[in-house]
Amino acid sequence: MAKPDKAGSDPVVTLIKVIRPFKNYSPGDITGFDAAKAQALIDGGVAEAYTAAEGEE
Repeated sequence: MAKPDKAGSDPVVTLIKVIRPFKNYSPGDITGFDAAKAQALIDGGVAEAYTAAEGEE
């Protein structure tokens, strides 16, 4: 049974920068995942945490 959508509750997305190719992503790609998936990719050495300040040069 599908869970009903809660009005006004957006899922939290953690931005990561890909450093090793995986699935359809290439090094340098910036993408977002839920916190648990993002942390698993960072711990696995596939990505690093990304902050918007990195892109502003």
